[in-house]
Amino acid sequence: WMKKEDEPKTSFITPSGTYCYLRMPEGLKNDGGSFSRMTAKVLHSQIGRNVLTYVDDIIVKSTKQENHIADL
Repeated sequence: WMKKEDEPKTSFITPSGTYCYLRMPEGLKNDGGSFSRMTAKVLHSQIGRNVLTYVDDIIVKSTKQENHIADL
């Protein structure tokens, strides 16, 4: 979710009305940084153990195939 005060900054006008995003769309200047921060916050206990992250990519690795679903 985006901050309520930032929603008007994403507004656009179409023939059917004026709209703004409620969540950050891809392609905005800060979406990569926001994604990286959120990924680090959510996956902090797994990063370095069985999760690797780089910019907007996430790799989940497992030692055994049968453990992979649990690791996801």
